[in-house]
Amino acid sequence: MAKRSNQKGASKLIKILGGLALLLSAIFLFLYLNQKEQKTIKQIIDESLNAKTDLDPHRKAQLRVQLAITDYMDKNSGNPPQKLSELVPVYFDTIPIDPTTNEPFEYHVSGTMWSVGGGSKAKKAKEEQKSGGASAQEIDALVSSLDKPVDEVYVYDPLGKRDPFQPFNMKPKENLEGKTPLERFSIGQLRLTAVLEGMGNPTALVETSTGKGYNVNIGTKIGVNNGEVIEIHPNKILILETTVDFTGKKQTRTIEMRLRSGKSK
Repeated sequence: MAKRSNQKGASKLIKILGGLALLLSAIFLFLYLNQKEQKTIKQIIDESLNAKTDLDPHRKAQLRVQLAITDYMDKNSGNPPQKLSELVPVYFDTIPIDPTTNEPFEYHVSGTMWSVGGGSKAKKAKEEQKSGGASAQEIDALVSSLDKPVDEVYVYDPLGKRDPFQPFNMKPKENLEGKTPLERFSIGQLRLTAVLEGMGNPTALVETSTGKGYNVNIGTKIGVNNGEVIEIHPNKILILETTVDFTGKKQTRTIEMRLRSGKSK
């Protein structure tokens, strides 16, 4: 009887161990498949740029750097990198190169404000590519033409004078003191250039009319009319504006800033 009882106990133990082994195998398989499906930040940035077929190599490379800085700031308490070398090797294998100049991108940072590319070297290279550069004879002819006397003519200077055709602005005067750079531009002067997902909180990249890029999240203040980002979608962001007219009445409206399609021009 004792022998039969021991056999039953051993059989029961084998079944329990077999069940545990099966359960562990299922857990490892689940973790492996989940790990395999996760995308790196490089893959996410590449996917966001693949649809932008209308961009020239310089603009696409510049946008890639801007997206990398946006994600870097999201993971470093809103602080941008002090040098582009800090983006290596997580975002780039080497320091990103501007294809227009074949040199590292010009990068400027002051506090939490930053700008990439669009510097004097890139502009000069682009102008030389378009025009082929001016010859010495053309430059001499231009300089000599500036030395020729011209008849004095009266030129109206509107500086300090009110435009008689412009209607009176009854809106309260805006106080820009303490405003962020994004709050100094109207929504029409801003452009949504990219949206990054798959990294926790969604982040969008907004570019000003001067070419500087800024990362925005839900709650970011934007625009001159007390705008605030309230939603971020894969192809657009929603901004809630609150304005006060000259009577003191408060009004709100929702503005949609859409991401341009890669086929648009």
